[in-house]
Amino acid sequence: GSMYGYFSNFKTSNTSFSQTEVCKTDSIQLTAFGGISYQWSPSIGLNNPNISTPKASPPATTNYKVLINTIDGCIDSAFVKVIVNNCNPPIVINDYTPVLALYPCKNILTVENAGAFNVGDTLLMIQMKGAVIDSSNTAAFGSITDYKSAGNYEFNYIKSKSGNSIELLNTISRTYEIPAGKVQLVRVPYYSDVTFNSVLTCLPWDGSKGGIVAFNSSGTVTLNADVDVSQKGFTGGLYEQLPSACDATDYFYPQSSTSAALKGEGIVSLSNNMIRGRGKAANGGGSGNDHNSGGAGGSNAGAGGNGGKEFGSGFCAGIANGGIGGSPLNYSNASNKIFLGGGGGAGDINGVFGGFKGGNGGGIVIINANLIAGNNNNIKSLGEDAADCTTNDCWESGSGGGAGGTVLINSNSIVTNITVNTSGGKGGSLSNTNANGYSAPGGGGGGGLLWVNSNALSPAIIYTSNGGTNGLFTELNETGGATNGSNGNSMTNLIVPVTIVPFKPNIDSVRFKDSIFNCSSFDFKGQAYINTNPINSWQWNFGNGATASSQNTSYSYSTDGTFPVKLIITDINGCKDSTTKNVIVQSLTVDAGNDTTICKNTAYQLNTSVLNGISFTWTPVQYLNNNTIQNPIATINSSQKFYFTANNSIGCIATDSVTLAVYPDPQFNISPDQSICKNETAQLIATGGNTYQWKNESSLSALNIPNPSASPATTTTYAVKVTDQCNISDSLFTTITVNDLPVIGLTKSNDIDCSNDKAMLSATGATEYIWSPVTGLDNPSSPNPVSSPTTTTEYTVRGTDANGCSAEGKITVEVTTNNKSGYNIPNAFTPNGDGKNDCIRVKYWGPTLEFEFNIYTRWGEKVFTSKNTDSCWDGTYKGVQQPLGVYVYYIKAKTACGDVFKKGTITLIR
Repeated sequence: GSMYGYFSNFKTSNTSFSQTEVCKTDSIQLTAFGGISYQWSPSIGLNNPNISTPKASPPATTNYKVLINTIDGCIDSAFVKVIVNNCNPPIVINDYTPVLALYPCKNILTVENAGAFNVGDTLLMIQMKGAVIDSSNTAAFGSITDYKSAGNYEFNYIKSKSGNSIELLNTISRTYEIPAGKVQLVRVPYYSDVTFNSVLTCLPWDGSKGGIVAFNSSGTVTLNADVDVSQKGFTGGLYEQLPSACDATDYFYPQSSTSAALKGEGIVSLSNNMIRGRGKAANGGGSGNDHNSGGAGGSNAGAGGNGGKEFGSGFCAGIANGGIGGSPLNYSNASNKIFLGGGGGAGDINGVFGGFKGGNGGGIVIINANLIAGNNNNIKSLGEDAADCTTNDCWESGSGGGAGGTVLINSNSIVTNITVNTSGGKGGSLSNTNANGYSAPGGGGGGGLLWVNSNALSPAIIYTSNGGTNGLFTELNETGGATNGSNGNSMTNLIVPVTIVPFKPNIDSVRFKDSIFNCSSFDFKGQAYINTNPINSWQWNFGNGATASSQNTSYSYSTDGTFPVKLIITDINGCKDSTTKNVIVQSLTVDAGNDTTICKNTAYQLNTSVLNGISFTWTPVQYLNNNTIQNPIATINSSQKFYFTANNSIGCIATDSVTLAVYPDPQFNISPDQSICKNETAQLIATGGNTYQWKNESSLSALNIPNPSASPATTTTYAVKVTDQCNISDSLFTTITVNDLPVIGLTKSNDIDCSNDKAMLSATGATEYIWSPVTGLDNPSSPNPVSSPTTTTEYTVRGTDANGCSAEGKITVEVTTNNKSGYNIPNAFTPNGDGKNDCIRVKYWGPTLEFEFNIYTRWGEKVFTSKNTDSCWDGTYKGVQQPLGVYVYYIKAKTACGDVFKKGTITLIR
């Protein structure tokens, strides 16, 4: 053949073959490129012999041959030998359980299953999720705004266990959000010297536990096999077959949507309303959007690569709406957080033949050891490669690769070489010779993290953390916008957080001191003895249902008796302690009575109430008949405050006071004299008293109120006797003057007819006038308005005189068609500017509805026209004086007295 295929781990030709090794029952992916169809043989142990990337799990060592049909019709062949070894099966040395609740007051955790955990065990406590992200529907979606407690971890020990409750030996040193943050406990084995002859691995992360290998050794750790937590981290977005659509641009969609695939998992817990779409999920890769855009790579220390743009063959616009790669996580010695590798986002698939999920992220490895003999073995926490599609049944889009995981090595020395690899997985590639255009490959996963306790990487550590490569549309070698994941990172000066402070309750004891300050009132002062955390709240229960919430308080009892007073304190973790003490109440209550007002120099007996009092004292004494009795008589001429003190049989003292005010000297007043018009009412007002008695007068509305209404027919003087609360009285007077109404006189100049269009009205007898209706009046407030109604109208005028009194009168203006005009016009005029006969017009036409006045020369030229009866011709045309001579006029009018048409001649004389 003219072309050769290529394998991912070996070169091929048509005459030679390469080989690889696999443990029995494990599988390895074989990969060939360069053709449009493939045929592998023998088919034993292959999941599909007709694709370029079958998974091989042969029962014994097998030589595989692949025939490669190229696009130009040539056939090539290649060979690979898969050697099957009898390997020891991988082992899991840790146990895992989710943490359901934390009781910080007792340092107790409630877990899902404590069956594998025992007293004395070493524990790793770690929060897997809980970060807060930008949730706007923008490209910023998924950006981490607050890590909160995500990534916090520490080692502790089991002090006791009861059922699924585990009491920790030492105080928890970091914060955890339980259960929202997905906190788990990992049982960590402790060795002196230990040799591992089988691959060490862990349970895969299942959403609540797993994903971690952790162990301690005080001696030497000898690795005769790998430590491998590849693909054990956050899960990739699952493949789904969804309906087709184009140009989906949102950064998140709900579970029910068909516009995008599923995002990869990360350190944020997304609601079902946001689990689809191209926006990243913290370090989880965004998914592909419709139509057929690629999923993005997950991230860890390195960013995830973006997925390719949507299918763009003319069916869709081909916009860049592929998944956005996971954000690189922020590692620092100060924050000391660790994370699983993020899952890759799934590509958008609409075809019925299937696709592949996003790659899982790598897990976490924590090795605490004195010495490590690596023996050229590996510690691997690789992100999962997104599977490639090489046939027409799954060509629509590629998913994103998983991110590499995190490896922590806390050791005094690495004595023989060890290889650490936290590389990201590659994005999914596509192959389809029949496609018009191309679909989107997946983005590569970001690299992970190696963190060591030394101040530099040991020469015995060979570290790789490459970002996963993006997938390709292989026929065109086209990325479609898909990008590689970024390389990972390494850090030094690791300090593994181990809590060493033994736990003891924060509150040692609580006490309070009480002191009585009268027979039923107490001062209470609280005291708390604590170790570390301050007291957050104080709660007093006074034994009768009453409470208070301050450290120091006072309380007064309303009844006698013995009361158990309890003080409860709570620290900032919600831990409580309490103490109780009895107090005895023997009450003495006094009430000096209500403040009141009395008359000057009038004897007034004070009225008190006392419970359990036996002796009494009043001050000041000079106003009292006896200051040592309970209810003395007081006589005062100005306001005075009295103080009353009582004693009971056990020496309690109670004091109260009462104020006696005196009524002021009366200030009697009556409203001033006033004027009204005849038939009107006036308001009378008297003030300053308690009772009022008006002189019997029939024109008043009432005689025993302070403000009666008065309706006198003539000018009248009214008298009232006013008496105050101390029986002091006086008589007051006021006069109401009654003014007559004006007499209105009315005349008119004429009625309206065909010769008179206006009539002058005249009113007398007042100083101000208002006419109505106003229709046809030139000034409705004039005593002499000009009226020009079109129909007979009765006018009413209200006249007001200088006293403000008003009266009305009425007059009618008749409108008739009598006295018709001759509608004459002069036959000559002299427009010479002398002010006489300078302008020719119709003298009077009566009420006119329509009017037209035209003047012509002898030759028929119009020199004047008007539709206004008041207009006249001044002998000019367009500003030019017209010559002497005879002119012809025409008049057409529609008047209230009929239609008029006149014509004639006019002589212009100068």
